[in-house]
Amino acid sequence: MVGAGDCYQPILLPTDKDYVIAVDGGYDTLRSQGIKPDVIIGDFDSVQSVVTEQNVIQLKPEKDDTDMLYSVNYGAKLGYTIFYIYGGTGGKRISHTIANIQLLAHNPYLRCFLFDREEVTFLLANERVSFLEECEGYVSVLSFSDKSTGVWEKGLKYELEDATLTNNYPLGVSNEFVGKRSFISVKDGKLLISIENRNLGKFTFKQ
Repeated sequence: MVGAGDCYQPILLPTDKDYVIAVDGGYDTLRSQGIKPDVIIGDFDSVQSVVTEQNVIQLKPEKDDTDMLYSVNYGAKLGYTIFYIYGGTGGKRISHTIANIQLLAHNPYLRCFLFDREEVTFLLANERVSFLEECEGYVSVLSFSDKSTGVWEKGLKYELEDATLTNNYPLGVSNEFVGKRSFISVKDGKLLISIENRNLGKFTFKQ
């Protein structure tokens, strides 16, 4: 999925199994990178190019769902459960960035990855994510729920054991990978995890 926000790096080229959604002005970004969307969704208040494709879903400007949220729900109805979201941060309005961060927790059966300039952010809910020793750079862990209990961070520069994080104190910013297998887990709650983009594909999830 490609939105109208800032898109700082080339988008991963889709495979035959992927479904590409241009979300409003994200159509311009896809065109600039030579990627053809499978569908274009939006109220078209931010797109600059002339849309020539036929598979278009025109939304009303007055609606409850944002264009991005509608697009995630549309992809879910098609059977997709993993979403890579580009162009969902930056832009002219910080409210859209915040809304897209909230979107990560919208549906517990979906896994959404929100890409920014250097980092990708995802949600960890009552589960564990394990990282290979090849992972590098920073990793930040922030509570998305009011309180997240039973938080463990092992194999990182700064470790936690059965800790409690809250959503009004950013204790978990800027931890670091140190060349070891590592993991982050939460027993009860939701954590926002941000890692550098170069670590994509070097981690796994487990309930």
